[in-house]
Amino acid sequence: MKKIMIGFACFLIVLSLVLIGEKLIGNSMSEPQVVMAQSQQITPKTTPTRSMPVIPTPFLRPTKVPVTATVEVIEPTPTPEPVVSNYVFGKQIDLSSGAPVALTIDLGDDRLLFSNWAKTVSYEETDDPKTVFAPNKGIVYSYLGDVTTTWTHSGINMYGQRYFATNIDLYIRKNEDNKTMSLSEATARADSLKGLTAVLCQTKLGEVQPLSDFDALAECPGKQIEMEIVAAVVIPREVVEEYDGKILDLNQWLMDNYPEAGFDQLSKEDGWLIRFCIGRLSDQVSDGTPSYEYNRGVIGFKIKDGE
Repeated sequence: MKKIMIGFACFLIVLSLVLIGEKLIGNSMSEPQVVMAQSQQITPKTTPTRSMPVIPTPFLRPTKVPVTATVEVIEPTPTPEPVVSNYVFGKQIDLSSGAPVALTIDLGDDRLLFSNWAKTVSYEETDDPKTVFAPNKGIVYSYLGDVTTTWTHSGINMYGQRYFATNIDLYIRKNEDNKTMSLSEATARADSLKGLTAVLCQTKLGEVQPLSDFDALAECPGKQIEMEIVAAVVIPREVVEEYDGKILDLNQWLMDNYPEAGFDQLSKEDGWLIRFCIGRLSDQVSDGTPSYEYNRGVIGFKIKDGE
């Protein structure tokens, strides 16, 4: 009986060990499945990192490119000094001084068209035109209009003396055979003066007498100024009355009524007009007006620098 009890106790011990072993084995079999499932997620190996200081990204302000303003420096164009100032031409000739002047026009081919000596007188408010500009006084009478203008006489007086513009009148009105030309021929002759060179000579007051002859071949005894004829026109009888009424705005009137004559080339700063009478032409019928003052003539000179 004792042996049976010992055997039974041994059986129980063995059975207990078997059961405990299965439990242990069962627990050991469930663990790896879980581990295997986690290993399939492939957890990356953690590499120790060194802590770096956080550097903030600087805020980049828009770069303001300095704009250099390009300033175009325009040199002021020097205003040329007027060649004509009041009655003075090129600081040489003074039409208000009283000192006599004489005019020479170079016709080319060694031909000269010239005036005699005339005293210079300028307009004054107190002047009586009927007496101050009397022909036998031998003067040229100037005033300040839109272009400086000088009244001159033509014709021959009772003593056989010629006036300042006598030779100009004859050149425009007469041909080489000394025959009176028609209006169209005279107009063409006047137009032919454009482009020619002229010289105005002035001597000292008292050295020559008004209406005395001028020696155009001799050297000017005083100061002189060179000019270019840029405009010329014959004013026919039917327009004379309107023309005579134009004083201060004469050059503008000439530009408006004779646009091809060249008066647009003149200005107050460099121009000079002479106005004179032209005798009756061959195709003009007399209306009782004295033949020597039947028409009018105007010549425009551009003054060159007299320095």
